[in-house]
Amino acid sequence: RQLPVEAVPSTPVYRFRKLIARNRTATFAVVLVLMSVMAGIAGTVWQARVASQERDAARLEAERAGAVSDFLTDLFRSSDPNQNVGADVSAREVLDRGYERLTDLDDQPELQMALQGTMADVYSKLGMHQESKDIYEDLLAKVTERYGQESYQTTDTMIKVGICCLELSLYDEAEAHFQTCYDIRKNQEPLDHKWLSVPLRSLARVADYQGDAEKAIQLFEQSLAMMSPEEKADQDGLGRVYNNYASALSNVGRYTAADSAFAMAETCWLASLHPEHSYFGALYSNWALTRSELGDNRRAEELHRKALALKRKLKHNKVQIGVSLINLGNLLVTDGRAVSYT
Repeated sequence: RQLPVEAVPSTPVYRFRKLIARNRTATFAVVLVLMSVMAGIAGTVWQARVASQERDAARLEAERAGAVSDFLTDLFRSSDPNQNVGADVSAREVLDRGYERLTDLDDQPELQMALQGTMADVYSKLGMHQESKDIYEDLLAKVTERYGQESYQTTDTMIKVGICCLELSLYDEAEAHFQTCYDIRKNQEPLDHKWLSVPLRSLARVADYQGDAEKAIQLFEQSLAMMSPEEKADQDGLGRVYNNYASALSNVGRYTAADSAFAMAETCWLASLHPEHSYFGALYSNWALTRSELGDNRRAEELHRKALALKRKLKHNKVQIGVSLINLGNLLVTDGRAVSYT
């Protein structure tokens, strides 16, 4: 009957084993109940942990948002006429003042680095490429120290430093940054389709600027092969690759292929940018030259006039407006219409 006997030592384990043997059904039921309770406790603990993490993340995000708000509010206070006594304050002055104030965020290094990158980008968009390069180089040192040489943050910042170098015609320096980024990323698990396409298309631009159009074309094609025309999030980037690819094709006399690439660039940008974005000015200027080489002067003139009108509307620098006027004038002369145009 599975009762304990006195022929063996009466230990707690022995008596418990005999108890289970006599009550197998009840024991099984108790075990099921205990397992259910333990699973419930584990689930509750897990949910509490998730809720705590979400609460901490929300609090951290709120603190960061508050810090950004305070930073920007103080930054633009200089535009208050009561503060500047009616003096005009330029975007450059606000930006300079903001960069000087970044030290206020020393206790929030991630937020500080994010704002520093944003400011460097704004400097670049204002055409202040040396200032942008200096800020990005300082940021590169910070992210390398914090995240490591092979981190996404570091390699992404390398690309941005390299682009500034391109704008300053520092081609060897630009190529070094792009190549280092590519060498690091090619041995890593890609985060997205742009993982290797970005350094490749950047290296292609260097080759194109240095006059090696064939190498540029090869690199642009490798980059395009890694990108998807259906990827809505990167239509802007895809448009830039097609535009630069088209210019390289045109440089080696492959005008029909260049024409198709320019058309693809326009399609991508119309899907992702405002139709009066400055990119279209450069696109239409370069495309017009290709159409002219194909003998389609009517279409070339249309594109030249669109580029000129856009550059004037956006108040491009006078050099760019002058370039469009010269290109249009040359076309009109070639077309037998040597008339004045202002």
